[in-house]
Amino acid sequence: MPRWLVFIPLLIWGCACLAGEDEMVISTSGSGSGKTQNGAVTTATTAAASKRDPAELLKAIHTGNAKERADALKDLGASKLKPIPKEVSAELARSTLLDENEAVRKAGALAIQALDDKKVKEYVYSVAVHPAVADERHLNAADAIRWMDDPTVIGWMVETVTSEISAGVAKELTPPAVVTIGGAFNLPIQLPNIELQSVRGVIATRAYSALTRIAGRDVGAPAGWRKWFEDYQRLREIRLREETKTTK
Repeated sequence: MPRWLVFIPLLIWGCACLAGEDEMVISTSGSGSGKTQNGAVTTATTAAASKRDPAELLKAIHTGNAKERADALKDLGASKLKPIPKEVSAELARSTLLDENEAVRKAGALAIQALDDKKVKEYVYSVAVHPAVADERHLNAADAIRWMDDPTVIGWMVETVTSEISAGVAKELTPPAVVTIGGAFNLPIQLPNIELQSVRGVIATRAYSALTRIAGRDVGAPAGWRKWFEDYQRLREIRLREETKTTK
């Protein structure tokens, strides 16, 4: 199945997560975690790299000011929390795509990458390419992908832009329906029963807009985007090697 088709189930998942995020309930099935009688979230998975409990971090992200939200997201990313509870994924998605503060959105994107939350990564991608998403959310998703700096996700974007597009093509499914208009003329009119197949072109156009924002420039033709992606991967590997040397 083409990567761009994943947005349908993923958007359903995302909407369900965001709609239920206020409950702050972590499922007990197989994770050893649950909800106490007073409504506080508990989890058997300790946040070893973070000194703060995941429930405390979720509360700070939910109720704190911009700095407190960003700091909590940073701590959440450093927690190496595994498995990642649904409520954590929902809060990461909400903060990254919906928060009004750019520093908070960036902290959310970095936390997604640090925790390697694959479901949220795919959800962010789906928001970036979905033609019905509001422009602000579309741009926030593009920024999140840029901040995550994940070659896999950026590769999905390049794949979406460079895949062959047949925009505006339609095929007839059944013989035309014939209707008769009454009155003086009483003429039969054929109404073709067609299936429009332009959605792929719309999605590729949306992905093109997001990828241009991620790259910081308009590369142009599909071949140009493939070359840009090769250069991006090569330069990223060089940068990561240099950063590794610096930290040693």
